[in-house]
Amino acid sequence: MDLAAHYSCRAPLFGPDHTHHDRFQIGHVIRGSGPARIDGQRVTVGVGDTVFVRPGQRHSSDDESTNYELIEIKFTADSPAAALAVPEIPLLVRSHGDPELLTGLERLVEARMSEADPRGWLSRVRLVEVLMLLSGKHLAGGRPTHPPTDLERRIAQAAQFIARNYSGSVTVRALADLVGLSPSHFSACYRRIMKVSPAEAVIQRRLQHACELLAETSLPVSDVAELCGFSSSQYLARLFSRRHGMSPSRYRQVARGRG
Repeated sequence: MDLAAHYSCRAPLFGPDHTHHDRFQIGHVIRGSGPARIDGQRVTVGVGDTVFVRPGQRHSSDDESTNYELIEIKFTADSPAAALAVPEIPLLVRSHGDPELLTGLERLVEARMSEADPRGWLSRVRLVEVLMLLSGKHLAGGRPTHPPTDLERRIAQAAQFIARNYSGSVTVRALADLVGLSPSHFSACYRRIMKVSPAEAVIQRRLQHACELLAETSLPVSDVAELCGFSSSQYLARLFSRRHGMSPSRYRQVARGRG
């Protein structure tokens, strides 16, 4: 991750027209407002808005007299395939100062600046959390031009339920019943809109929480597994081995700079 910072400035939001070859840029406005042009679209960015600029998208602004307070994130994807895996987030998400998103962004800045995370493991976890939040805000009504469809609202409701209840029993049938769809239709729609299956979304959220607990607490791995909704510490260890290439205990050592 190149940058995660919370700062104030008296300058244009973006400056002269330019692009980033391989970097994503997230800018969340806490104070100030002004015009900007992103990927050929002219928008007015204000308090509570989040801009999301992908590699290669041209962006600029010339509001030199504006005092901005921003949280800014810049990060690169490890490969073209990884870049494609970043959630489909529009160039402008109007989150209206949502406290959940603001907290997520501040936690990311804190992790990025922490000396206890020298390898950036916790920062990566926080970044994924922010991207999921932005994706959820987008589906729940954050698009600048086109309102979400009824189906998108239902899928966003299911995604939010997963985010809040992942540590319990979350089944496809229960999620489908929640939003009034058949399990098969729900699964197909969720995968198409969220780019991941419902079951995988639950696993990802559980693993994110497990990473947080391993990095930030001294809880036994068995307790971490239970708190995150995994059936056993052995299952958690198998997932860690497949997805992180190490055991939970080893992840804890690396996250704390002891690896």
